[in-house]
Amino acid sequence: MQHHKQQTAFNKQKKQLNQYKLLVVLILTGILLVSSFYLSAVFFVALFYLLHELLWSDHIFYNVKQDYQYNLKSDFSQAIDLKNFEINWQEQYKDKTLLLELELNSHFPGYIFDPSITLESSSAVQTQFFERGLKGRRFVNLSHINETQSDKKIKLGFHYCGLSNTRAILHGFSRPDLSNKKVLLIAPHADDAEIAAFGVYSQNNSFIATLTAGEVEADYYESISRSKQEASRLKGRLRAWDSVSVPLWAGLKSDKVMQLGYFCLTLKTMYQSPDKKVSSLTAGIDEPAYFRSYNQISLKTDKSVVASWNNLVQDLQEILEREKPDVIMTAHPDMDPHSDHRYATIACLQACEKNQLTAKFLLYANHYNHTDMFPFGLSGSLHSLAPEFNQTNATIFPVSYQLDKNMQNNKLMSLTMMHDLQTPIGWKKRFRQIVQAKLIGREKFVMGNDDFLRKAIRQNELFFQVTTEQLTAIIDEQEIISGEK
Repeated sequence: MQHHKQQTAFNKQKKQLNQYKLLVVLILTGILLVSSFYLSAVFFVALFYLLHELLWSDHIFYNVKQDYQYNLKSDFSQAIDLKNFEINWQEQYKDKTLLLELELNSHFPGYIFDPSITLESSSAVQTQFFERGLKGRRFVNLSHINETQSDKKIKLGFHYCGLSNTRAILHGFSRPDLSNKKVLLIAPHADDAEIAAFGVYSQNNSFIATLTAGEVEADYYESISRSKQEASRLKGRLRAWDSVSVPLWAGLKSDKVMQLGYFCLTLKTMYQSPDKKVSSLTAGIDEPAYFRSYNQISLKTDKSVVASWNNLVQDLQEILEREKPDVIMTAHPDMDPHSDHRYATIACLQACEKNQLTAKFLLYANHYNHTDMFPFGLSGSLHSLAPEFNQTNATIFPVSYQLDKNMQNNKLMSLTMMHDLQTPIGWKKRFRQIVQAKLIGREKFVMGNDDFLRKAIRQNELFFQVTTEQLTAIIDEQEIISGEK
């Protein structure tokens, strides 16, 4: 795809620029040392490192001066003139997902501080953040302000950024009512359900199926284990426990959660050889039953299953037959680049096709193609459309559900119960968090230091509604592009 070439070129330029900066620092430091200005050399290196952590350490792998590109399929699109920085509320906006498409540019302070837009009405003030130094088309989420009020105004306040022009487009999308629906949530790993959809699943008739134990990257547990394999098994058991116990905090019953026990980072391998047995990459086991012991309900394959793609699909078929969901929530196979997330969705789709089940899909993304920082800005702010630069034939129908402050706190607590999100971070990342919080107003972490405690706690949860046919088309297109088909 074209944007991948642009992405690669940009990354090369960024890497070269960082190399030039480092070269300049080394040369100047060498000059100071040769001239016997030792304290000045130490101060200069420390200052450069501090500036790097403040200004140049963001994991943004695209040119921020690009338009976001989406092929939106809205119920209505309305031209808006923002010359007075106001939007008149209309009755047709009620109970809709609303995205305001506008052209923004960063002011000079917006290269240091995170630019944002505040949305102010008689009932609330909300904030959405953007990347530093931005320029181009962006989308502001207006879905959850003034929903029950008519003849009111929404005032827009711009911080460290401004409008390139006052012409904007307001896109409206109908929001599915899930209150009388059965929802199946496919989680590739423990914590994916909570990150993506805690608010939605806790307020509806939901069932959560977690596909893998998440046993890899168990370094933290090696100090109390006799081997790397034992540490991996311990981590997998802990995350398996998390996957079936934490949803109880949200009000789900024990017969509404299930851990399938397949192995982390192996779903693609299983897909490529559907009949072949796959073993854990790190735990030294090859039977998913090892991680299923906490389930309160059983599957036909519990005693004899080996880790293979065909068995995974069969397990999902059994769950679909048992639950008969109206709505399935699963990872977006294009927007979320994590391999397990993509193939979890493919497995779910194949199970639906084998069962001849027609359901609506709400797709989520816990990881993003172009940055691991999105959603930008402080927790409690708004979640909107992520950076995307490849406008394909696939249409996008966003759906946004609101989380009040109490629900945000409950979601935060659910994430703090997840062992994988409480693993200590390295000193470099911790130093970065501290100086950015103190000097440029970024998140002050108090419940843990994992960035998902910032990214996932938002005023809303955002999904993309597709039909079975549309999801099949998205997967087929990506397989053609990647050469898998």
